[in-house]
Amino acid sequence: MMLELEQEGFGQIEILQSIPDYIKPKLNHSSNAIVLKGFAFQGLLQEFGGRGFSVWYSRYWLKAPVRIFAQGGMPFLELRISRKNRISGSWENIYDPELPEHFFQLSFVPYVRSEAFFEVPTEYETFDIHFELEFLEKCGLQYLKLDRFINDILQNKPCEIFEGPKACPKEMIDAMEKILKNKYSATGRKYLLECQVGIILLSALEAGLKEKFPKLILRPADIEALHFVRDLIKASCPKYPGNDELVAKARPSMNAFKLTHGFKKLFGISPFEYSQIIRYEQAIEMLEKGIPVNTVAYRLDYESANSFSKAFRIRFGYPPNTVRHKF
Repeated sequence: MMLELEQEGFGQIEILQSIPDYIKPKLNHSSNAIVLKGFAFQGLLQEFGGRGFSVWYSRYWLKAPVRIFAQGGMPFLELRISRKNRISGSWENIYDPELPEHFFQLSFVPYVRSEAFFEVPTEYETFDIHFELEFLEKCGLQYLKLDRFINDILQNKPCEIFEGPKACPKEMIDAMEKILKNKYSATGRKYLLECQVGIILLSALEAGLKEKFPKLILRPADIEALHFVRDLIKASCPKYPGNDELVAKARPSMNAFKLTHGFKKLFGISPFEYSQIIRYEQAIEMLEKGIPVNTVAYRLDYESANSFSKAFRIRFGYPPNTVRHKF
């Protein structure tokens, strides 16, 4: 777990990788689990990992009111769903983080500083999905608010996609239950998980986003500007210039809407996804030449060889150190 957790008045919360016997009956055995242990409370956090996302099903049991503080330097792109009882609190840079039972919100923060207050001694449940940005970009749903949300993420701005919490539709609740009761084989569990996460995301976006795109017509000057943008993205790799810079350099035949949706209409992918394709092409070229993984990660501006290896495995299904054996 990549967060620092403290309980008000009692200091750092103990994180147990070894599951106590009295907790094991509550486990879903297809998950990776950890236990949180503090004064008058304990929590069971279970992770179900997939390509481009990670599901966290969390349960908390309290004997007294508890306030927990969390902080971490990593970004979070998260669909948060409250399953049982309301957790109060605050989340830096997020206007309204509290969710009533069976409500959801999709939000992004570049770092975590949050406070959770469990007011009533009882049981609480949450169901959160952490997404890679590429997963959202590839979902193919055409909504103005989703486009603006992704643009804010690319600029590293804290944001929420909806103006306030939204009620969970029935298909979302059903999909959560299917994930938690998934008893298929390992291959079957993985397939069901990916399908149901897709349904949860689709139902969330369909429930909250109704504003459709206007029809986009590309003139010759627009097409020329988009080709210029594509060349600029390629020349800037491994850095992504950012949409504001791309628009500024391609004016007067470019604006934010034309950049995002004109680029996808003309080339079939988003500007950011194109930059990632170029980045991974460069990675494979270097790996084929026998350049070490840590050097490739450094040249492509990853924080570490581990973060590069994780991203590479998510994209291709195998680690980068096997590339020279595959090609």
